[in-house]
Amino acid sequence: MERLELTAGLLLSQSGSYAAVGNAMCAGAVLAIDEINHDPESEVRIKSVPADPAGQLVGYVEGARSIL
Repeated sequence: MERLELTAGLLLSQSGSYAAVGNAMCAGAVLAIDEINHDPESEVRIKSVPADPAGQLVGYVEGARSIL
């Protein structure tokens, strides 16, 4: 079976003032992606593209642009 390749942007602050919650959310997202990728019955494969805005508003804009 050929799997559909998808990309998921992870725009989560892993540093700065939101690091604690951002790291927890990123760990959850990566765990979910790994579970999907390792499921032999899954019809998709997901590649994660992380971007760390460091809790700064401009970082979110730059991160979104880098993901796209």
